[in-house]
Amino acid sequence: LTQLRLPPNHFCLSCFFKCFITMLTNVLTFVVFHLCLALSVSGQSPLKFLRRFEKLDYDSSSVSSAHARFKRSIDSRSDPFPITISLKYLDKTFKLKLKPDSSSFSSSHDFDENGKKKNVDLSFLFDGQVEGESNSYVYGSLIDGVFDGHIHIKDNVYHVEKIVKYDVNQLKPAYHSIIYSDDDIKFEKLRVKRHVDSSASSSCGLHGRVRRTMQRFQRSAVVEEPQLFTYGSGHQWTGASRNADEAMQPWRKYVEKVHRDDEELSDRWKRSADGLYDVRTCTLYMQADQKLWEFVYNHEGQRNSERTRNEILSLFNSHIKAVNTIYEGTNFNGIKGINFVVQRTTIFDNNTCPSIVTPDSGNPFCEENVDVSNFLNLNSIKNHSDFCLAYALTYRDFVGGTLGLAWVASPQPSEHTSGGICEIYKPYSEGSRRVRRSLNTGIITLVNYHNRVPPKVSQLTLAHEIGHNFGSPHDYPPFCQPGLPDGNYIMFASATSGDKVNNNKFSICSVNNISSVLHEVLRQNPNMPRLGSSAKRNCFKRRETSFCGNALVEDGEECDCGFNQQECRQRGDSCCYPRTHGGEAKGCTRVEGVQCSPSEGVCCNKSCQFITSSAHFLCRQATECSTDQYCKGNQPGCPLPDAKPNGTRCQDNTKVCNRGVMQFL
Repeated sequence: LTQLRLPPNHFCLSCFFKCFITMLTNVLTFVVFHLCLALSVSGQSPLKFLRRFEKLDYDSSSVSSAHARFKRSIDSRSDPFPITISLKYLDKTFKLKLKPDSSSFSSSHDFDENGKKKNVDLSFLFDGQVEGESNSYVYGSLIDGVFDGHIHIKDNVYHVEKIVKYDVNQLKPAYHSIIYSDDDIKFEKLRVKRHVDSSASSSCGLHGRVRRTMQRFQRSAVVEEPQLFTYGSGHQWTGASRNADEAMQPWRKYVEKVHRDDEELSDRWKRSADGLYDVRTCTLYMQADQKLWEFVYNHEGQRNSERTRNEILSLFNSHIKAVNTIYEGTNFNGIKGINFVVQRTTIFDNNTCPSIVTPDSGNPFCEENVDVSNFLNLNSIKNHSDFCLAYALTYRDFVGGTLGLAWVASPQPSEHTSGGICEIYKPYSEGSRRVRRSLNTGIITLVNYHNRVPPKVSQLTLAHEIGHNFGSPHDYPPFCQPGLPDGNYIMFASATSGDKVNNNKFSICSVNNISSVLHEVLRQNPNMPRLGSSAKRNCFKRRETSFCGNALVEDGEECDCGFNQQECRQRGDSCCYPRTHGGEAKGCTRVEGVQCSPSEGVCCNKSCQFITSSAHFLCRQATECSTDQYCKGNQPGCPLPDAKPNGTRCQDNTKVCNRGVMQFL
């Protein structure tokens, strides 16, 4: 390095500056050169939270062309996986086989931008598998031929991200994406908490002032007249005073009608032996505020509004996919298959906030400087009764590294504690005022101490906050906080790295707490009007997609004997792989070499063979309009019944048979 030298006994100001500039230039050149050399040689990450990553620069234009050809194709089902992408990570090569999939969003999904309803094309969302890797699972998005998503292989998770998501895009790298594993995340660089500090010694505000304040508000619900609310209807009827004339109380006739229709509803919705209805889907309202929009717009959105919208929808999709992987794979004391689907999305851009913010502003999140508690309150001000849960995602750097906050559900309606899943918009006492709030809400932020949060951490944060909505406080006592080597569970007060065995699981403490709330909710009739403010409401819906492990053979499944080996053994089915079995084979597929599984039909025996016709096994008894049916030895299901001749008299000569069905004369 150049040394700063001055002539003896002489001071020349211009010489001083020339020498200083020369020295500074040489120092910067030296530092930049060796920094770049170190990065290129050692593979260290310019992203603070990563130990290492692999650069990806595959031909995105060819992938984009394949995507466009598929969208134009008349027979889009000719190839089950129309998009193929090869990615390299260390000594591995992952060949992704992708197909369009927007199942994270309801088939009746509503999208609005800045309060205006719009049609949105979700054909950029994909899922699939890794070729040659059994039980692998891939999900993400394809925008301009660049894949952004996540790869699950056995117990390992790999993340593929656009490099422009992070500030290193200012270096204009010659690659468009990076891939890294959970093990590559340096969690010690992420000073994250899931909630605000209430004191210097506490890592979670829910154990201190914030928790007490929230609980006090939850218990302040004002009991109104019985209210009729039909989930998803968008309407509600509230009665007049109890002493008013019955004609002035329209709610009474609705309440009476509900009781008359109860038997009919019970037939429509199946109940299990424990009295719980078979609905398992929690519908979500997902919102992105203007802070998140602005950040995405200036990064992966590349200052294009349509691209920004798609990137935010992709972000929603990946978070819901990750949360579903956790909740669907958890047995909540007999309740299985809990899943989430986005019913509505709203994206607010930075043009939605007036210079003077008023309560009537269409965007509820316009306040510039709010703490995490008040941001949750902003989300709770609106009426979210049409949804199981309503979440707002933001890019606000909350004090103390806080990543999220949500209302905690209580299993006991007798405690008069409102909040959590399926809660409705209703009045509460706030000091001397009466205010209306929706406490089926939560929020998360994607920034932590000026740095973008890795998707693994934000996905676990969303699962954690939803866990609160489902009734779980933070893990306690100590046996539910095991620490290393297996790590803490999802409901641990501080955010976990996601790379330990327990990080993606609920502890037995959380399972018991959540199960208590679910049993209270699911024993209520779905779509049953809510009568009074103390009763739990069941707003869950039937799932729109197949679920491996519910003992029902659905689309995409060869068989379905149950959730785990124990359930399959109880059903006498050794012919089908359960959802969880510890092996490499995909769940809900037949064991190699067998003909069938008893879960496919009564004509498959416990030896995994079709019941032969010579066995004369009666699989369906005759009715007045159809004949007995016997297994034929060529299929697991019972053959369709043969109809008795049309015109055959039945039911004491009050009806006749027509194509095997009774009809009135």
